[in-house]
Amino acid sequence: MAQDYVFKSYFYGVEQFDREFADAQGQLDAIKLGMKPKRPDKSKLKTLLDKASKSPSRARGEFVLSRDGDKISFLVRIATNRIVLASLDIAAVKDVTKRRDLLYQLNSRTDLVTKAELKAFDEKHADVEDRPEAVTMNKRIDELKDIIDASKAMLGAANYKSKKYSEWSSEFGAWMKTKGYQRYTAFVDAVKNGRGFGNDAAKLLADPKTSGIKAATLATIRDAQAKGETPDYTQAGKEVLAVIEGFMLPQFNREKIAEHEGNIKTAATEIATLQKRLKVMKAD
Repeated sequence: MAQDYVFKSYFYGVEQFDREFADAQGQLDAIKLGMKPKRPDKSKLKTLLDKASKSPSRARGEFVLSRDGDKISFLVRIATNRIVLASLDIAAVKDVTKRRDLLYQLNSRTDLVTKAELKAFDEKHADVEDRPEAVTMNKRIDELKDIIDASKAMLGAANYKSKKYSEWSSEFGAWMKTKGYQRYTAFVDAVKNGRGFGNDAAKLLADPKTSGIKAATLATIRDAQAKGETPDYTQAGKEVLAVIEGFMLPQFNREKIAEHEGNIKTAATEIATLQKRLKVMKAD
């Protein structure tokens, strides 16, 4: 019996199909199966949608990745109707490493392949005397692929492209603490939110050499304090924010990009080494 993995794309009318098809195709590409789906006949889709709309539930078209044994199909499902747009026979892939990677992709990004199946595959294709080692090596390769995927996702997102400080960026906040810079964000946040200064914000105000607050701005603050008035810290907040966005945020972006690029390179090197060892084991 076929197993179905439903994509997060669907359409209620053919006028929505192109947009949702492109989105589903992007999700399919992310699974890295190499499948190139054809476009279905829209008139056929419309006929099926019209027919299905007569049922109690509202009809819609869904994009599905279906598995029946070793056969993988990408299809459009409308009610009980299934239109196959692309197919893949994993058993027909002769290269064991490539076949194993297809199973890994399906396990990592869908629920069509289980960890138990991966383990069984490794045990079946490893030499008997080296079987435990081969299973361990393949498991490590999977972990390294996950590291690469995670780092690529972070690099592809907006995480390290921002030029504006956000108090909601927990990763940047943690980085500032490791660098001993938390007094800057504490000061800016306190000024923005109109709350009193905590210990970190007070430390920044007490150290004019490193605060980034201009002498004239600081003098205005001191004058107000001397008169017993509550100073206006708005300008000081802007000047400290300029330090964060001009120096610290770019440094954070550079370091994090380098960190993830390093993770990708290191993991890819280890994968290549492990795959080479696996091939040697199988050749013996």
